[in-house]
Amino acid sequence: DFKAKNELELPDELAQALKEDRKLDKAFHALTPGRRRGYVLHFTGAKQSETRTARIVKCIPKILAGKGAGTPDEAQAQYDMLKHECGADGSSVKRATLSVVRK
Repeated sequence: DFKAKNELELPDELAQALKEDRKLDKAFHALTPGRRRGYVLHFTGAKQSETRTARIVKCIPKILAGKGAGTPDEAQAQYDMLKHECGADGSSVKRATLSVVRK
């Protein structure tokens, strides 16, 4: 069963974090529905509570900044890293980037 997009079920760890930090709660609920959903999917993809908690803690600065779970900044950082590893001509970078994007 698929839930409506506006009916997100928050993992317990996220609900607790939002309850404990009003600033985080306000920032999370100010995100677009798609960004909130992206975070919930990212957090609930972890099987263990410790992993979910670690993901939440790691994402707090991005949530407070109003950014989504997968931001262009991260894509640019990955591209820069690949460019450094593959050389400056860019041909290898384009192939490597395409393989990352297709995953």
